[in-house]
Amino acid sequence: MNFNFAKMTLPAFCPPKPLELLKLLARIQDTAIAPIFTLQGELPDFPNPRSLDEIMNAIESDQVDTIQLLEWLYCISFKGEWDVRHPERSLPTSEKIWLAAKKKKHLKQLLFWDLALTYGGSDHRNLANSLVKGFNSFTPETQKDKNIVDIIKILSRNSSDVNLAEISKQNLSTPHAIFNYYKLPTNSIESVNLAYDRITELFVRIDKPDDQQVKWLLDCLEQMTTDQEVKAVDKLLTTIGAEIGIDHPALVDWISTRYNPTIDYSDYHRWNQLSSQAKAALNKWKGAVNYGDFQKLVNIILDSSHISLQNHERNQLQKRQIFWSHYTDRFERIRILVPQASLESVRDGFNNQNIFVLKNDGSNTEVCIFDFQTLFVVEFFRGSSSETRIFPKTSKLEKTLFESNDLSVSSIRHLGGDIHDHVYCWQNSCVKWLMEKGIYPNEGTKYFRGVPDRGSHFDPDIGLPPLLPEDQLKREQALSRWLYWER
Repeated sequence: MNFNFAKMTLPAFCPPKPLELLKLLARIQDTAIAPIFTLQGELPDFPNPRSLDEIMNAIESDQVDTIQLLEWLYCISFKGEWDVRHPERSLPTSEKIWLAAKKKKHLKQLLFWDLALTYGGSDHRNLANSLVKGFNSFTPETQKDKNIVDIIKILSRNSSDVNLAEISKQNLSTPHAIFNYYKLPTNSIESVNLAYDRITELFVRIDKPDDQQVKWLLDCLEQMTTDQEVKAVDKLLTTIGAEIGIDHPALVDWISTRYNPTIDYSDYHRWNQLSSQAKAALNKWKGAVNYGDFQKLVNIILDSSHISLQNHERNQLQKRQIFWSHYTDRFERIRILVPQASLESVRDGFNNQNIFVLKNDGSNTEVCIFDFQTLFVVEFFRGSSSETRIFPKTSKLEKTLFESNDLSVSSIRHLGGDIHDHVYCWQNSCVKWLMEKGIYPNEGTKYFRGVPDRGSHFDPDIGLPPLLPEDQLKREQALSRWLYWER
């Protein structure tokens, strides 16, 4: 069986008439030019739509005020085809179009938009070569236009992503936010997206970043793709010291929330993509924030004129502040609880952040609860309740210790747990006690500060050296008195 097909002939290309663009206008809502060309109400009336040649004649005769918005769109869209037929008139007419753009806001926006797409390597729209060359004749008259011209010129050069990232840093605004502010296309331009790869490089060079610079970094991280974000966070963690966490806990909170191996799949997936060095560094960052809060609380209590301390209480607080500095990498989080009498002094130092009030049971001590991932450690700061307790980590106990607003010193003690004292030379046995529970000092710890030099050397197998006989005797006597009061 034979099939005979008629020969198909395609008509020659013919630009649409201006009136046809009106019919297409309703369909540009999701396109690059939608922010510029939107009509309110009924479509405008074009009783005598002009051809492209007629529009060009109006431009050459300086009658640009007679050209309608949709005619400009028609003109810009098909200027390249018109230039092929009129090569000697292509550049002069393009320069006149750029001249008209100084007074025609929407025309200027369209030209900037398409020129950015052209230089940005987009396939969406390409400006006629004559209009690209004619851009050199455009002289901006406002600071905003000057900034737009600078951005477009950056897009025309190599390494534009580096320069865009620098502009982002200078303005403390994300690359997308800058382009949106100037009504320039974003996602269609590769260098805008690539600029996010440079953000971390710029941030880590800042000697002492302030809050605004950290906010800029966080805003940029929010705009990144998952791959970009993971690489950026990895570089941050492995380049910047943990002390940044003390000054900017918001940065640590953001990273800790999104890179948590114990929450949902997306968080674990990001966590799993971090290098081992970055994972270790994140623990240091979190520990620095939590220890920073503990250290601050102790300093406030020591310095406060409203909190009365006996000499032995002051001495013990200072020693515990030094002692826990050897465990900062192990802190997951901390909760601070204070008696009503201490609230005013402590609240001012913490700006009302993460401070909770203990119910009054007659005890006059501050409490810190440390989360050590598998265990909870509770520090009672002073008075007859001064001690350390360890609890196994359970969901029920976690809810009680970290979420309840009805805690008192007595209610925490009634939860039980293993107890350690704060009497004479308590550090030696406390280190060994913590090791037996699986809590070890920071990796690389060789000496413990805050104890006599003869007993400060740390051995990862045995802990601190045994006490001298006379010190051991004094400790046993002090421990007997403490146990008597504890009962």
